[in-house]
Amino acid sequence: MKRVLFFLAIMGTILRGGALSIELFFPNAQMPLFVLVCNGILIALGAALVVVSLMNRLRIRYLQVYFIADVLFMLVSLFYFGSGSVIAEVRWYELALVGNLLQVILDLAILFFSFRRHRYIRIKSDFSGDAGEPPEA
Repeated sequence: MKRVLFFLAIMGTILRGGALSIELFFPNAQMPLFVLVCNGILIALGAALVVVSLMNRLRIRYLQVYFIADVLFMLVSLFYFGSGSVIAEVRWYELALVGNLLQVILDLAILFFSFRRHRYIRIKSDFSGDAGEPPEA
C-alpha cells in the first residue's frame, strides 16, 4: 500500500511541477497567486517525500499528510474558481494546477483505505505439516 501511495504522490508532484513550470514560463499567466503558492507547497511536500524515502524512513503518515494537503488545496482552488473568478480559456496544464472533483474523490478514497489499513483481519497461515492439513492441537 505504501509503494502505491508513494507512486501516486510522486506522479502528482511531477505533473504539478511540470504544469507550474509551464504556467510560470508564459508571460500571460492567468492563474491567481494563491493557486500557484498552494501548488508550490504540494511540490515541496512531494520533494520531501522523495528525500525521506531515500533515507528509508518513509511512513504511511507522511503520505497521508500529502494527500490531505492535496485534497484541501484542490477543494479551496475549486471553491475559489467556482465563486466568481472566471477564466475564459483554461489550458490542460492549468487544470492540473487547479484539480477537479474526480481527483478529490480519488484522493478521499485513497485516504479512506490508508486510514483503514490496520482494521482488517489478517489470518496468518502457520501450517507445519503436509500440504492441506491443519496443525495438530
